[in-house]
Amino acid sequence: MAVVLDEYGGTSGLVTTEDIVAEIVGTIADEYEHPQPEELRRVDERVAEVDARMSISDLNRSLDLSFPEDGDYQTIGGFVIATLGVIPARGDKLTHEGIGITVLDAEPRRVKKLRLELPELVVAREAARIEDAEAEAALEPEPAQNPKT
Repeated sequence: MAVVLDEYGGTSGLVTTEDIVAEIVGTIADEYEHPQPEELRRVDERVAEVDARMSISDLNRSLDLSFPEDGDYQTIGGFVIATLGVIPARGDKLTHEGIGITVLDAEPRRVKKLRLELPELVVAREAARIEDAEAEAALEPEPAQNPKT
């Protein structure tokens, strides 16, 4: 273990051997670490369950949505709290631009999990985006293979 000092001689941080090994070979999970749950899980083409800590920008990019990103929040849970004006309870619902949002899990001080019900327009837009990406990938030339000599 080592103490990291800044230019003024003050403590800037602490480094452990685990930190050093992780930098060299990558993160290593052990028996005491629990795997992080998925931030986004598709239930079907119109329904997704989302960890409320997922950033608005990641959610917008993942599902081709347009939740506002300029508010006093950074996560979808923060958006729900800001929109409702209170910390919601399990089962509370709201709608934003046709997207149904249901609180699946909450604590007295935070929202934990949400269910998003996407309108047909969003589903069609996402399907078109996927088709465009697949078509673009099909147009890319395959790398030339070196013949054996």
